[in-house]
Amino acid sequence: MRPIIIPGLLILSCLMACMPDEENSRVPTFIEDTCTSIQVKQVTLKKKTVTIQTPIEANLYSLKYRVIDSSKLIVFDGTHNTLNQYNLKEQKLTKSIPLASEGPNKVNNLLDFYWHNQDSIFILCDHELLLVNDRGERIKKYLIDYQTDEGTAAGPYADPVLGLRLDYLPELQAVQFYFIFVEKSYAASVRKKMLVNFSLSQEQNITSFGWFPDTYGKGTYFSLFDDPSKITVGRHTILSFGADHGIYIYNALSGDFEEVECGKSQYLPNEIKGISLDKEDYQDMVNFETTAGLYLKILHDPFRNLFYRIVKHPQELKDENGQLSSRWGGAWSIIILDQSFNRIAEYKIEGSQINPLLSFVYADGLCFLSQLQYSEEKIAYEVFQFSQ
Repeated sequence: MRPIIIPGLLILSCLMACMPDEENSRVPTFIEDTCTSIQVKQVTLKKKTVTIQTPIEANLYSLKYRVIDSSKLIVFDGTHNTLNQYNLKEQKLTKSIPLASEGPNKVNNLLDFYWHNQDSIFILCDHELLLVNDRGERIKKYLIDYQTDEGTAAGPYADPVLGLRLDYLPELQAVQFYFIFVEKSYAASVRKKMLVNFSLSQEQNITSFGWFPDTYGKGTYFSLFDDPSKITVGRHTILSFGADHGIYIYNALSGDFEEVECGKSQYLPNEIKGISLDKEDYQDMVNFETTAGLYLKILHDPFRNLFYRIVKHPQELKDENGQLSSRWGGAWSIIILDQSFNRIAEYKIEGSQINPLLSFVYADGLCFLSQLQYSEEKIAYEVFQFSQ
């Protein structure tokens, strides 16, 4: 997740604006009434634990990872500047790809990566996109730099914790990413386009799109949940916002808005209230992140043709013993949706069992970092496999 910023400094990291305001192009407001009739089906759940013997960065917010080829997990090791490949079925390290730590080919401040194939690994950094192979050799460097009359570019941004990822669009021969701009006010920033399709052949931005819903920009903000979760599936880019019940679908190639679907959790209130922009108290932000119920991310399961929306439940600031509640230790749930975003079920999980900050899908199911078996020497996952 991006660094925590108090409201007085929020304008320094507000969200992207590739074009001037175009109010007529904004997406329609999500209407709660569309969620009133929900048919929930029974699902069967199987669970198992997968363990990988490897050190893991203590700060999960900074962890960069991605699944490829159905059962291989790639994790960026910032200490050694390597991409480490693990076989989830065999539960072992199978390959380590060194990235340059110095010199002209240095990989500086890796934000995210996309593994297209062994000869084409895209690495997103500050103001540049690198193309390397599975030996860590640089093939090409693309410069990313945008300026507008209304704001100064701060650069591309990615957040695997939220599922805000770098994507590749083969039909356009382009990559898609999220962009942060410095804007004059938070309210203005959330009325700007946030996503960029960057052409690899033209070496420039060819499409800018994606709007915040009206839940945002009303005198409040949502701290770590200001940025959306984004996935691209085929020709569709799908956005899930932490404080909005809707799931917003765009044409990934043209950037045209297509529809908004109901993705409401039964455990969240109709209105999710944020923090007043008038408050500059860091503790208010921490308290909000602990107590608020919000949507963390949306994930696609191509092996079972499902979508999962991960939900953080509201909780009291202090537990029954008067101790401060763990920020991520409360209850969570998984909203299970079919390919048309019809709700199948919502499955509740106690936070003492899993940590959804590190979560992904592979051939065997939906994985969460295990709270029960976590240590600095290994990564243990709880694997959930749903079937109807």
